[in-house]
Amino acid sequence: MSTVRSGERGATVLLLPGQGTQYPRMAAGVYGADPVFRDTIEEFFTLAGRDGARWRREWLTGRASSRVDESEYSQPLLFAVDLALATALRARGIEPDLLAGHSVGELAAAVLAGVFDLPVAVELMRERARGLAEAPEGGMVAVAASPEDVLPLLGDDVVVGAVNGPRQLLLCGSFSGLAAVRERLRVAGVVSRPAGARSAFHSPALNGVAERCERVLSRAPLRPPTVPISSGRTGSPVTDAQARTPGFWTGQIAEPVLFGEALAGLFEDLPADGPPPLLVEAGPGGSLAALAARHRRGRGATILTALPSAPGGRNVDEASEAAAYLRLLERVTTLRAR
Repeated sequence: MSTVRSGERGATVLLLPGQGTQYPRMAAGVYGADPVFRDTIEEFFTLAGRDGARWRREWLTGRASSRVDESEYSQPLLFAVDLALATALRARGIEPDLLAGHSVGELAAAVLAGVFDLPVAVELMRERARGLAEAPEGGMVAVAASPEDVLPLLGDDVVVGAVNGPRQLLLCGSFSGLAAVRERLRVAGVVSRPAGARSAFHSPALNGVAERCERVLSRAPLRPPTVPISSGRTGSPVTDAQARTPGFWTGQIAEPVLFGEALAGLFEDLPADGPPPLLVEAGPGGSLAALAARHRRGRGATILTALPSAPGGRNVDEASEAAAYLRLLERVTTLRAR
């Protein structure tokens, strides 16, 4: 039986992206166009104290453009942008029946679903950023292959960090290890490209960061989600017991992301015989919307993005962002008026 309620309009799903989708001054155009977005992200920065003031200054001025892939900078900003966009969309009546986040996007989903409060999330993100600043350097590589194709080509310090769909992987590890694997992939005729990260996300290299973050979350009250979350860590809906377990949320930084399974489970939970669902990516990049569109069940869905795609992950101007966001709101209004 479906865990997502159906109605005359069909279910609404918010997709929350993670590392690799960031670009300089992402969503700054929405900051000037939507007061709810502005108030939400300002609350995040204020709660983060000195760190928040620095993140805000670097984000709005673009001073950190050269640091956009540095995890201690990109991670808190991705979380804040995802959360603020989703909060603004909810204020406009785009209320989710289901949430799905990729990596740090799943932490934004936890706040939106009431698992833990924003002040707790802010402290969690501050500790995550500190831990990443001290962690071994590494990166991620996107590969057009199946896990079975690449496993024989991996070295000791490179792992499959994410399975996003059929033949859509992220490999994570040290820079030297990834370079060696990319050469073996090239010889084997397998396409790969670097993803935007300077940390070996979703690999054992970040176990120490997970442990640091777990100490933060173990002091906080955790609650069952008020909105179902399709978890990228397990590929299944988050259970009440998992939601109350600090390590479930903090350990995902060092564990593989199974977003392909989460997406398949998400569509399974949507009523097959009901009105077409609405999926909205509330974050930069458009990557999760693209994955959903390629799923067989996604072909009948309405799939939209709150921000325009950034060619090569870079340089989307504020006017384009504001226009894309307002077009999304207009499109949803039109859909619901039918």
